[in-house]
Amino acid sequence: MKVVIHQSLCGENNKGWDLLKTTMSDLTLAKSVAFKTDLQEQTGDINWIPAIRGFADGDYFLIMKTFEDRSLDVRRGRKFSHVLMINKGDMINIENLAPIFDLLPKEIDKDVLIKPITLEFASNPTGIDLRSEIFLGRFRKLIHGYLNIHDYANTIIWCGQQDFDLAVIELWRRLDPPERQNLNFGILFNNDGIRNEKINLIAIPENIQSRFLKSGFLIINQDDQHAATEIVEQIFIGDPAASNRIEIFKNITEAKFLTRNDISLVAKGINTFEQLAMVNDLKKINTLSHIIARFSPAEYQGEEYKSRLVNKIIELMSSESYSDLIVLRAFKTESFKGSQQKLTKALHNWIDSHILAVKGKFNEYIKFFSRLAVSNFNWWDK
Repeated sequence: MKVVIHQSLCGENNKGWDLLKTTMSDLTLAKSVAFKTDLQEQTGDINWIPAIRGFADGDYFLIMKTFEDRSLDVRRGRKFSHVLMINKGDMINIENLAPIFDLLPKEIDKDVLIKPITLEFASNPTGIDLRSEIFLGRFRKLIHGYLNIHDYANTIIWCGQQDFDLAVIELWRRLDPPERQNLNFGILFNNDGIRNEKINLIAIPENIQSRFLKSGFLIINQDDQHAATEIVEQIFIGDPAASNRIEIFKNITEAKFLTRNDISLVAKGINTFEQLAMVNDLKKINTLSHIIARFSPAEYQGEEYKSRLVNKIIELMSSESYSDLIVLRAFKTESFKGSQQKLTKALHNWIDSHILAVKGKFNEYIKFFSRLAVSNFNWWDK
């Protein structure tokens, strides 16, 4: 995929923030974009290094490097941004941000000659070496925060600027295109500059961490470690064993493509799925049946495993109490070939032994028959 990247230089001009030069032909648009690239916070007493920032704006996604401008001809505290502008439709389909980040300068150069850049991206890029275990520990916590982002006011704070670019690259690589256009990344110095309607991944200098402690944001310290125990986290990080468990589920049940939310639901029943022969909890097996019916709704999908599941339920039914058995009332018989006939016979047997053959337990009759529907009968009610 070939992508055209426009460039702009933005900084102080005539005592105000302005567009200094651009490769865009539409100067009105370029000036509008330039206005969004300032970093207005006061940073005179803060030790920070030039920061990578990125966010969607209109039809473009902006990636920039922002510097403290210490030139003698600008006011103290002024910033300078070298901005790369990419069509948003192209940007969200780019898997690897590293080649774009490599285009950003290491220092301020207001006299540099700029021109549009054309980059070609591989359709299946290889992953990046995540390097140290220290980074991996922090990155696992980042993934945990992203998957639970609404618990943290849509904001993840990366303390210190070391490896922040790598954290952005690795998170971006795992996101779906719609998620990418909703991601803001950059640097902040006060917690009142957060736009909570977006997903924010923010680096902060080490010496201002105390400003964010009561923010409600997820804070990732420099020595944090996180062990991913949830299967969705494990897959998102890139654990092949976790991915293999979901692939086995898909293959056996003949389910179609599963989204991340789908995988979260499958995870609730994956242990029961894998250990069906040893599970004796009817409620867990019933929960698994609903999961399978959702992603494998046709009776011909995963027929062999579905038959095993129904037989396991029938095996357990005879010894179950009414309060445990009632969960089967909503069993999705239409997704399990022949299940209605098998379960009906098993329920008849249960009624014979637990209701009709028992004298002096009128409450059992009441409990059982009062739950029957008066209309829209399903297999249980019939």
